[in-house]
Amino acid sequence: MKIDRRSLLWILRGSYGAIFVFAGLAKLFGDGKPVLDMLRGIGVLPGLAGGAVVALPWLELILGVWFFVNWKQRLRNLIACAGLSVFTLVLVLGARNGSKACGCFGSYFGESIQSAIARDIVFILGTLFLLTLQSGPSRNRSAR
Repeated sequence: MKIDRRSLLWILRGSYGAIFVFAGLAKLFGDGKPVLDMLRGIGVLPGLAGGAVVALPWLELILGVWFFVNWKQRLRNLIACAGLSVFTLVLVLGARNGSKACGCFGSYFGESIQSAIARDIVFILGTLFLLTLQSGPSRNRSAR
């Protein structure tokens, strides 16, 4: 079975949208303490860690909904890739400092930091793939 480019884009965008919306909602309605503890433990944004924990779920929700909208796709994919890269860096620093939980999906999954790092690397590769799919060669409509 062959999946055409349009279907693949729809599947990937829908998957990323659902993941970011779920992560945002899980943090919004769950426990933000693991994320806060990790940020404080690695010294990232020392005075702003609490604000980052409050803002992060909303940013994830906005990004997740954006994946369902066909608007400024390249910018959205670049923001998602950059955000995932920052998340991965924070996880690596957290693992180095002995953090055990990432809180990426609130308290819904007891995921280890190592598996979260691996997952985020796959997600980063996926956003790069989306970038190449959505900015690939345009079809020549005059050649029919």
